[in-house]
Amino acid sequence: MGELKEIIRLSAWRVFKKDAWIIEKPQGDSQICVMIHGSATLHLGGTVKPLRRGEVFGESAVVTPLPAEARVLAESDCIVMSINASVLNQADAGLQVKFLKEFYNKKVRQLVEANLRLMRQDGGQVPLSNPREG
Repeated sequence: MGELKEIIRLSAWRVFKKDAWIIEKPQGDSQICVMIHGSATLHLGGTVKPLRRGEVFGESAVVTPLPAEARVLAESDCIVMSINASVLNQADAGLQVKFLKEFYNKKVRQLVEANLRLMRQDGGQVPLSNPREG
């Protein structure tokens, strides 16, 4: 319970109305954001990606020192939790490890899903079972 309180203490919660920009232009600060409620679209170059409840965006704040370049538009009323990456780096080491473990697990799942989509587009065979299951 203490870790949950710490995350809440470290984070900022904001409400965005439908059609409002959650991130309108590249930010100088590094915010890791989580869509708590609602839906949005992430715009990067010519690509548009839907964001739903529970999804993370602004993660470049963790992965690279480069500022975020994507813009995010609220498609419905949204609640977004954000944590400044430098503030997270000052949190308890145990909390950082748990937060980053969950973050990286989610990113790995997204990469696997993206690879499977690419394989399907290329007409490749996609295994229907987990190879570890035999």
